[in-house]
Amino acid sequence: MTSCILVFALFCVTSSALNPDWRIYQYGHRAWKIDDGLLPGSLNAVAQDGEGYLWVATDQGLFRFDGVRFTPWTPPDGSQLPSMIFSLLADRDGGVWIGTIDGLLHWDRHRLTRFKEHQHVSVQIMLQDADGVVWFSPIQVGSNTYSRLCSVSQSKDICYETGNDIRSMPVVAAASDSTGNIWLGGPDSIVEWKKGSAKVYRPSVLKDNQHQGGVMALAVDSDGSLLVGMTKDGPGLGLQRFRDGRFTPVMAPGFDGSQHRIEGLFVDHHQALWVGTRDDGLYRLYQGDVEQFTTQDGLSGNTVESFYEDSEGSVWVETTGGLDQFRDLAIQTFSRTVYPKALEFDNVVAQPDGDLWIGGDSTLYTLRNGTNTFNAQGVGLKGKQVTTIFRDDAGHIWIGLDNTLNIFSNGRFRPIKLADGHPTGFIVSMAEDTEGVLWAVSLGPPRAILSIDAKVLRASLVQPVNAAKIARDPRGGLWMGSTGDIMHFSKGTVTTVPIAPEAHARISQLTVLPSGEVMAASEYGLADLVDKNVHVLSARNGLPCSNIHDFVFDTKGNLWLYAICGLIEVSHSQFQQWQGDPSTRVQPRIFDSSDGLRTHFPPFEGSARSADGRLWFNSWDSLQMVDPLHMHFNAIPPPVHIEAIRADRRDHVLADTVEFPPLTRDIEISYTALSFAAPQKVQFRYRLSRFDRDWHDVGARRQAVYTNLKPGTYTFQVLAANNDGVWNEAGSSLAFTILPAWYETIWFRSTCVGVFALLVWTLYQLRLRQLKRQYNMRMEERVGERTRIARDLHDTLLQRLHGLMFEFQAARNMFQKRPEEAMLTLDDAIMGTARAITESQEAIEDLRADVVADNDIAQLLRRTGEELVGARGADHDSPTFGLTVEGERRNLVPIIREGVFRIAREVVRNAFRHAQAHRIEAEILYGDQQFRVRVRDDGKGVDPQVLKKGGRAGHWGLPGVRERAQQMGAQLDIWSEVGAGTEVQLSVAASVTYEKTPDRSRFRLFRGTPSHEHRS
Repeated sequence: MTSCILVFALFCVTSSALNPDWRIYQYGHRAWKIDDGLLPGSLNAVAQDGEGYLWVATDQGLFRFDGVRFTPWTPPDGSQLPSMIFSLLADRDGGVWIGTIDGLLHWDRHRLTRFKEHQHVSVQIMLQDADGVVWFSPIQVGSNTYSRLCSVSQSKDICYETGNDIRSMPVVAAASDSTGNIWLGGPDSIVEWKKGSAKVYRPSVLKDNQHQGGVMALAVDSDGSLLVGMTKDGPGLGLQRFRDGRFTPVMAPGFDGSQHRIEGLFVDHHQALWVGTRDDGLYRLYQGDVEQFTTQDGLSGNTVESFYEDSEGSVWVETTGGLDQFRDLAIQTFSRTVYPKALEFDNVVAQPDGDLWIGGDSTLYTLRNGTNTFNAQGVGLKGKQVTTIFRDDAGHIWIGLDNTLNIFSNGRFRPIKLADGHPTGFIVSMAEDTEGVLWAVSLGPPRAILSIDAKVLRASLVQPVNAAKIARDPRGGLWMGSTGDIMHFSKGTVTTVPIAPEAHARISQLTVLPSGEVMAASEYGLADLVDKNVHVLSARNGLPCSNIHDFVFDTKGNLWLYAICGLIEVSHSQFQQWQGDPSTRVQPRIFDSSDGLRTHFPPFEGSARSADGRLWFNSWDSLQMVDPLHMHFNAIPPPVHIEAIRADRRDHVLADTVEFPPLTRDIEISYTALSFAAPQKVQFRYRLSRFDRDWHDVGARRQAVYTNLKPGTYTFQVLAANNDGVWNEAGSSLAFTILPAWYETIWFRSTCVGVFALLVWTLYQLRLRQLKRQYNMRMEERVGERTRIARDLHDTLLQRLHGLMFEFQAARNMFQKRPEEAMLTLDDAIMGTARAITESQEAIEDLRADVVADNDIAQLLRRTGEELVGARGADHDSPTFGLTVEGERRNLVPIIREGVFRIAREVVRNAFRHAQAHRIEAEILYGDQQFRVRVRDDGKGVDPQVLKKGGRAGHWGLPGVRERAQQMGAQLDIWSEVGAGTEVQLSVAASVTYEKTPDRSRFRLFRGTPSHEHRS
């Protein structure tokens, strides 16, 4: 920012402001320094728009800040901003006015308006008055004439001629008072602009100051006077108060306004005056108190140019070195290096009268109830450490100093001696029992309990004991805190109550309530002893950690734990619930460094509650105070914005509904919440409709990533909570649509369904035809087989039965005359009957439908051979039967299996019946190209003429076999010679013989599984 620029936004509406009773160093402070690369260029102006963004104009361009990152801002239409931006003004409608080297611009959160009437002019100062009118003074580039003051209201601008008195004065400062007057400042004068007329006031010290730095800052004080800041120091210069036409220097104890060169002025909502100086940092004046804050305290630069107050009450300070923020905290810190002065703080103890006593290395202070004034106590403390502070029921104050115990009275310390005249040793804790006896724990050596006689100033060693804390038991005796245990001491007897199974659990605080309940803090949690039952509140119950050093209850019964991970508040109701059920998980409120907490455990007493309800915690290098009844609370829900959306690494313009092309895989959504108090503690939760069932609590992450979403329209919703847990329930939302690929469209899917249905119907019809054909084939086969059997029965069995009937008739006729011949005839008839019975059995077997139910052809043939061998009987010269199987057995198609078996059985049966063989062999081959069955015997053979004719006359075995083989598409070969046996071979192609092995693989189209992930 150039030295002649100052921007004021006088009507920024804030819900809170910095607590003026706090010192500057007690505020939360953050600095973005240019040299550290945290700020993109030198600052020119800062403003906050209605959406909550902080706009930052630098020499590198215009940026928007959300508390985490600076994002370059360009107009949505893609046009370029002027090269130099001098000023920013946030108006009451939420828009931003932008003063540039090339005219005036206005952003109304939707479009950018350029005022063509003011092109080629420089706009360096702007303000908005009580009526909402925006005022500015354009400077003609390259001209020495500055004669106009312009206003803009409802997009209409009016410029006024200011007259010759200020025609040559460049306006570099402006302010508006409560009466509606506008005050302008330039190199050598100030101007009061009132209802179209101008009145000029020229300090005599600036009469020869044209074209030089003069009045650089203006502000209206709470009493209505005008504060004038000049960039020169000396009598009549620096910081002056203008009232009734006179200039007087602003004075305060330790501050002379005329001795400083002023760059910026600001009066906050509590009427505290902030003064920006050149090279001297900033000053704050409030009710006669003056404070200074410089780079030694952490300020980004010692030249402070302007100030800005945002909607949460934070004050932003623009310096030549960067940007600083000051904000209220929940915890007020009193640093030992500032006030009260100390080398270290070792004890903080509240007394019954409401006073607070603070002891440390070489220091002893008291703090009166309800004040922030620390009063030093005692003399001769240099080099001595205050180890304990205790007040007995008689009102005596006992102070442990190094290895001595003393009564403190009237600023003097009276030491207590042991009976042998030696000092008491390092006293770390004291208590008074119900009988009025004083007790102390001494580190010795040896570590022991001492009894104190206040009347004679003597101490007596009672009993060695490993204790660090001691407290009165209202029911008699004393409670002591040891390493890992709580001990009860009464009448010389020590009873131990273990609280932690782990060793070395040092008791850092021991408190006994009036009810007799004992509470102890240790690194393993907060132990609560009631009626000899001990329960420990720790991380298992929802605390962020278990290492607790101190604790205290506030006036409402809420429990405050000073732990290694922060300051933890457990509400009274939740603590009671835990006491009733130790398995309860509490939901504490946690304060950390962003709330002003400094965690450093002191060696002795570390917490206390003063009578006014304030809670005090000792962090060794500072005292920290929490006022639960008046704690700063950020009640403003943070505005939530979705800032960007990317699909497959390509940015898309935000719209009511963002449309993505088909097959979009990765979607990244960036969002933010505008709370500048503690951006790192802003919490988010989001949900994507049609995909997420519940909200995702993602902490401080500001990006959501989704992958492999299905085509369709989705709505992304995000909510946020500020640092104090106040949620913006409305949040922000964004709809987007992923277009389907051609094969994902409804018409394509409908077509696929129709085609699939047609295919299923076609396959169903084909299957019906196949089944019908198979059924017909089976029926034809069975009908043919039964026809053949019927013909065989008619031609053989019936004829044989007719012949037998004639033989029986002949034998009957011969019984009277030729009985012997009749008997021979009868024997022949009986033998014929037996043959007829065998043929009948074979015919019946041919009619059985389940004979080939077994899929194993070899097993069926083996069983057939065994039956035929057994049927010949032992009195016959029965042939032997052998079966050989080659290849891996496979399942045969049922029709083929039945046909093969019937042919093979017929051939084997004929061999047994007619071949007169000694051996019959069968071979089965499961080949890759064909299935083959071969039957051979060493019998009498078959007449070649019979083979040539296809069988004997009146016999149907061989013709039936050939007919069956032809029907099933098989090849039947027969080789035979008289006296050389017979060989029959049946071959069937493998492609029609074996059942197909089902292929369970399926062709599938894969699409990735939908999922999502958060990036910080």
